[in-house]
Amino acid sequence: MTAAVTIPAPPEPFPLVIQGTAKPVAYACPGCGALFTTYMFGGGPSAHPAAKHMASSHCHRFCACGVSLNKSRTKCDACWGQSLAEREKKVFEKAKRLTIEEYPNQAVYWDGGIGDGLFLNIDELLDRCEEEGVDIPEYAWAAKEVPLAMNADWLIERALEEHGEGAREEIADKNVPELQNLLDSWCTRQDLKSWQPDYTTAVLLHPQE
Repeated sequence: MTAAVTIPAPPEPFPLVIQGTAKPVAYACPGCGALFTTYMFGGGPSAHPAAKHMASSHCHRFCACGVSLNKSRTKCDACWGQSLAEREKKVFEKAKRLTIEEYPNQAVYWDGGIGDGLFLNIDELLDRCEEEGVDIPEYAWAAKEVPLAMNADWLIERALEEHGEGAREEIADKNVPELQNLLDSWCTRQDLKSWQPDYTTAVLLHPQE
């Protein structure tokens, strides 16, 4: 049974009033002084509670587990890591699973803190794990090739940046496919190979019973 987490109540913000009036027009964070005006929230009946809440909670951030956070975070490292692990588990449960023998000799992806996570093939991943003294993971994600591509419309727009207004209209739309075909043909002749993770397929790295 998980113990209940008690999160401290936020401190009261500092109200700012215009001299000679009584109703605040803004609230300041008691931690850093960041100012939140009622105007920022529309100035209506709900503006005061909204501005007051933003000011009081601006530097008063806590993770659901009770750990204090800085104002740029919504979760602590432990909870963030757990949420990522849970998300990956759900993706893995839906993924197609291949054995090492079934997977072609191409790139795989494993975000285990070794390099950028992409490996030319399974053998490279296994060798790097051995070199780094890291346990071989249960699985790695398959990888899919990212084809080299160039967009004719985008290149034309960039090429005309130094030309006068209306230059694009002087190039007939019917001529764009000709350039696109040339670009496609040039791209297919290059030897460049880039890869990205394929989260629809997992490669099992341990013998299956």
